Amino acid sequence: MLQLFNLVHNDKRLIGFKSPIDPIIMARLKMLDDFSYTKTHRTWYIPYAKSSFKAFKSLKIPFRILNLHTGTTDDLPSKSEHTSIPQESLVKTIDKKENATISLVEEPITNVDIRSKATIGKLNIEWNGKGFRLKLPFVQVDIDFLKSLKGSYWNENYKCWIIKSTIANLKKLQDYFAFFGIDEYSRLYELISLRTNPQIVTLYQTPQYLEKLIVRIEGHGADISYIKGIVDREYDKDYQRWILPLSEELTNRIIEHYTDLGAKIINRLPNNKKNYHLQKNSYGIRVNHFITKFPQSQRSILEPYISLLSRQHYSWNTVTSYCKKLSQVMHYFKSDDLDQISADQINDYLYCLTKKDISHSAINVVFSAIKLYFEKISMITDFKIEKMKRPKKGRYLPTILSIGEVERMLKSTKNLKHLSILYTIYGGGLRLNELLNLRVKDIHWERNQLFVNKGKGKKDRMVMLSQSLKQLLERYFAEYKPQFWLFEGKDRKTNYSSRSVQAVVKRAARVAGISRRVSPHTLRHCFATHLLDHGTDVRYIQELLGHKDIKTTLIYTHVTTRKIGQIESPLDKIGKRDITQ
Repeated sequence: MLQLFNLVHNDKRLIGFKSPIDPIIMARLKMLDDFSYTKTHRTWYIPYAKSSFKAFKSLKIPFRILNLHTGTTDDLPSKSEHTSIPQESLVKTIDKKENATISLVEEPITNVDIRSKATIGKLNIEWNGKGFRLKLPFVQVDIDFLKSLKGSYWNENYKCWIIKSTIANLKKLQDYFAFFGIDEYSRLYELISLRTNPQIVTLYQTPQYLEKLIVRIEGHGADISYIKGIVDREYDKDYQRWILPLSEELTNRIIEHYTDLGAKIINRLPNNKKNYHLQKNSYGIRVNHFITKFPQSQRSILEPYISLLSRQHYSWNTVTSYCKKLSQVMHYFKSDDLDQISADQINDYLYCLTKKDISHSAINVVFSAIKLYFEKISMITDFKIEKMKRPKKGRYLPTILSIGEVERMLKSTKNLKHLSILYTIYGGGLRLNELLNLRVKDIHWERNQLFVNKGKGKKDRMVMLSQSLKQLLERYFAEYKPQFWLFEGKDRKTNYSSRSVQAVVKRAARVAGISRRVSPHTLRHCFATHLLDHGTDVRYIQELLGHKDIKTTLIYTHVTTRKIGQIESPLDKIGKRDITQ
């Protein structure tokens, strides 16, 4: 039998329930809106009020009262002193605050007949797992009540009302119609709770606890007693997860235990046997597909050319760009044999390109593609490659955003994954492909570093891992639980796509009210320029960006405001004058 006692906690008078409580009774008690637990007294309770006690009595749970007049739990009598109090008896106490008499009486509960008399005996409620089906006579007050329920509608085919299967709807139906018995109601409560909020056990790892097993248990009836029995356990209150020793044996035991309980297991631990791969297809598949885009007559030139580029570890973007340019050259001269073209003809072709609306960078790509072919593939003796003249390269300054504009972009992004992507690009000065190729194991948490694996030119490097990014990644790992790639695609096997990242950046810039064209590489430019603005040595910036030549890094000296901002305009030296005249 359930035992009640008077309880004082935080200067408030409460009705406590003596533990342990039977699981079936506990399920019923949890139906009470104000049913709570105090860690101080290690017991469950409800407020010491008429409305709360009335709601408790409506559950029809047998109970007896222990020393209700004492106001403490320190001097509870022993079992031999406990006597069952007849349910007809009346125990009166005075509430200190309200100075009102509260009657704790176990009186026979009768269902208040809110329904019309026409409904009684003609009501039928069925539950099929997805929802309730109600058949009842048409009475306007009853129909108005059903319409007020969330997810309710009239089904013309079945000639009945369909009510969404939720705990809230179950409570309202029972309060209004009092249709279900106590046992049937408790059973429905458990089934709906398990269906709408099933028990889920997630296992994963984070760079913060690389040698630990992270377990998160959530859902209705979440059982943590098994976890509490494990030695060297820790509980992270911020993210409501358990931190346990990492071992294959312990992992298997946890999975087996909670599988037997019927919980859903989500195993996000790294799996060496799982096939993780890049978003793109394998190199061979891409080559075979790419070569089909060119005329058959050009393939005898392009196939060995692609083979050369791949052997020298050129990026796929360079391979596609060079081949397209070479194909355009053959199309221009209407010849599939480049060996018949002279250096003078190549110079004429480049001159023609300069007359068109083509950037100098694009013309330089054409020059590099042709030069590579004649140097490494053709190697004909009478081709005077020194006659080929590379177009003079212009100097184009990159688009740079102010720190305030970057901050607006970050604040305008609400999606946690998208925000983490922006933080990582800007915080580490990463190229787009470097971001997409980041793995979970590339985060060196204790060293505050990100490892860039095979960046541009197949070069490894380390970049900074800022404290702000670490705090954000804690939230990101707690929600998304990446397994191999830091930013996973939808199938969780491939990495995030480049187009998705570009869309994230463009959307953030648009929402932030930035009208200029902003790309992921713009954030890399901003990273370098803002470091230079704050006095960071250009040599360190070169290392962080992974530039082979310092000249590439020096471009940011032309856009930094650190020195220019200190220069006074000669106009200001003339003196102030009334410019409104």
